[in-house]
Amino acid sequence: MSCHRPIRCLLTLLCCVQTLGCADTGGESELLITDDLVAKVSRGSLMLGTLAAELALNISAPPGPAACPGGSLDQDELSLNYGGGCLSDTGLSDTGLSGAVSLTLAGGSGVFVGDINSLGFPDLPVLGSVSGQVSRAGSLVTADIEFSSLTWTDNGLDNTWNGLFEITIDDDDILMNVASGSMLRGGAPEFEVDLQDIVPAPASLGACWVPEQGQMILEREGANATLSYSEVAHATGQVPVLYGSEDSVALNPCS
Repeated sequence: MSCHRPIRCLLTLLCCVQTLGCADTGGESELLITDDLVAKVSRGSLMLGTLAAELALNISAPPGPAACPGGSLDQDELSLNYGGGCLSDTGLSDTGLSGAVSLTLAGGSGVFVGDINSLGFPDLPVLGSVSGQVSRAGSLVTADIEFSSLTWTDNGLDNTWNGLFEITIDDDDILMNVASGSMLRGGAPEFEVDLQDIVPAPASLGACWVPEQGQMILEREGANATLSYSEVAHATGQVPVLYGSEDSVALNPCS
């Protein structure tokens, strides 16, 4: 068909090209949650759970200068120093920690605020802010540990995490929850992270660990993954992961 109005035809052609382009690329904007991302985000979130439990125990009963970590309490200022790496007296992990934490305590109320200074496991130093409240009654410790803009680098990618850990510790029994945490790995968009009734095995926490009980739900741009933990998953390292409505797959986040 001939066109008697070249300008109008050109505009029509451009409109069609733009429309087709949108139709072709619409699906590419959907960011899926891959096995690798699930492994890295779940591993990072649980690593911070280790640090949260570690802080809860040491804030509730500050250690002495000869302990690991070495504790220094000057009025309302508490410093926890792990040096270049020591095996914590809390017994939560069999892997040494390094770095330090500086806290200001609010006059015996259990409320605190402070900074995390390169605290972490080998090659995983974490920096950022922490605040919350800790209480102890005998062997029972309850804590709200809120991390703000925690950053660390893992496999060449920068990570940022925000969220509140709700932790209960009674002798060897630990229960932790996180509602509406968030983690940014490498770039936007961020992950929403929920931990539901997470129970670790005794002395099993560390840079990467698999709980004996509970669930972790990850969501990103409408895609979601649910990790279900059990004694079998802890023993084998294989965690069932359900992606949306698809069949579950087994994933080893610590491999």
